[in-house]
Amino acid sequence: MIHRAALLIALILACSPVAAAEDDFTVSKGELSNRDFYRAIACGAEVNGWCRTPIVRWPSDKRHPLRIYVEGPQAGFPPENVKAVVASVRLAITEINVSGADIRLEYSKDRAAPIHVYMVGARMGETMQGTGRERLDGTVIQAGIGTMRWNGGTREIVEASIGIASDIPKPIIRSVVLEEIIQILGLPWDIRNPAYAGKSIFSEDSNNIFKLRRQDTFALRLHYPTVCEKASDCLQ
Repeated sequence: MIHRAALLIALILACSPVAAAEDDFTVSKGELSNRDFYRAIACGAEVNGWCRTPIVRWPSDKRHPLRIYVEGPQAGFPPENVKAVVASVRLAITEINVSGADIRLEYSKDRAAPIHVYMVGARMGETMQGTGRERLDGTVIQAGIGTMRWNGGTREIVEASIGIASDIPKPIIRSVVLEEIIQILGLPWDIRNPAYAGKSIFSEDSNNIFKLRRQDTFALRLHYPTVCEKASDCLQ
């Protein structure tokens, strides 16, 4: 099984170093309640456990639209995969925009966009270089990697980057891109649980999900609510 993605989270704190999680997944068994599923992917909490990272979100003034810019491919990235990555970014944008969550993504040609996608020359298991992003360069990539920075005081995400490996198998590009994009919206943790293999974009052990499933969508809408007056109403 190809390990699709890695999690790297940086805090914007005075003089703070980059912090990375040792594991980017939670472990559980059986179908989780909506509350436990959300906490697992939003803050790395095991069932009835504590959050391992803060719950962070994009600020409201950046959500409509939240722009994504795709960088040109680095040397070594297969030309035949470039169109697949770009198409997958556009499909992921549509999937998230129709979810009902209070966030709208936009494919942008402006490099000032807060989210950048990089098609890197590094192969899976190799170290990325030359992106100009300190949280990507010098980091080992698997199929894909997502990073984000947030303000330690407000817990608002400031910017995010996604890397896609040069030798990513073409059949899983769409799944990996969708996963990385939804995770840098503030739902960065995967779930290792047999009940979710092949049934959630957040499954640590499957690569065959190309659309958000029921609890995936619920979690995104809870993270960026539009209907519920308070979070406790959504968790019933």
